[in-house]
Parts: sequence; C-alpha cells; structure tokens
Amino acid sequence: RWFTAAADAGNLGSLANLSYMQLTGDGGPRDKDAAYKGYRKAAEGGVAVAQYWVGRLLLQGVGVARDDVAARRWLQTALDNGWSNAGPWLAKCLYWGWGGAKDAVGARALFEAAGDGESLWYLSRLYAKGDGVEADTDASMRYLRQSADLAYIRAMASLGEAYYYGNGVPQDAATAKDWFLKAAEK
Repeated sequence: RWFTAAADAGNLGSLANLSYMQLTGDGGPRDKDAAYKGYRKAAEGGVAVAQYWVGRLLLQGVGVARDDVAARRWLQTALDNGWSNAGPWLAKCLYWGWGGAKDAVGARALFEAAGDGESLWYLSRLYAKGDGVEADTDASMRYLRQSADLAYIRAMASLGEAYYYGNGVPQDAATAKDWFLKAAEK
C-alpha cells in the first residue's frame, strides 16, 4: 500500500517497486500487464531498474508483445544509466542477434564484465567455437569450470558431458557422473 501511495504521488522509484510486486505477485495477485505499464512509465522517467525490466519483459513477451529491437534498446539504455544487471541480458541479445546484428565481440565484453555463472558459460561457448575470439579449448574449459563451480546448471551438465566424451579434458566417466549428479541435484 505504501508503494501504491508513493507511485500515485508520482514517485517513479516506488512505481518500479510496485511494478515488481505486480510482476511477482508479492503482496497481491500477479498482474503482468500492469507491471509492464508501470515499468514503462518509470523507464520513460529515467529509472534505470525500470529500463532494465522493460527490456526483459519485451524480450520475453511478458505483459506485452515480444519486441527484440525495443528490448535491446531498453537494455542498452539501462546499462548506460548504470544498471549493470542489464549487461548479461544485452550480451545475450548481441550473442543471438536478438533485435539487431549478432556481435560476438560486444557480447564477449559484456559477459566478461558480468562474470556470473551464465555469462561464464556463454564465454566458454564463444571460445569453444572461436566466435568473436580465437578458438581456445583451454580458455573454453577454464570458463566452463568457473561457471560450473558457481553452480550454473547448464555448465555443470556441459562439464559432465565434456568428461564423458573427453572433449577438452581427459575422458573420465567417474568425474562425468559426479558433474551430472551435481547438475541433477540443483
């Protein structure tokens, strides 16, 4: 109720908080449409976290029709306004070519800056394929291991697969099983 009162009084930060509550159903029923509308108003008013959420919701088609071009633009705006959480999402746009041209070099820089488990997994893929970088199996496996150590499930399963087939590491069925089990337990 406090966020509602503050949002009604024109506080855009409170509007962004209220929109999050509407999106998640925290404190009341979920209302994705209202969440998007609130985030959009706050984003247009310069609230970086709202700009990030508008980008994500547009990218995922939540509360609004999917629009990759607009999503990419909003994520870039959020990042430019200091919201670093937009970096990995913008990096995925660049990596996959969502909303514009693929840019593996730009994606790599954003993934490196983020350093979270998913970003490290993507870096592993870039180095494995030589996409935007020189192919480097050692770097690929280093990033994959770092990602798995951060308990990113896709990386744990990928590392299990690498050990199972001997891709980039010595073939080792026992170690493969350990990584598969860790991924399954997450």
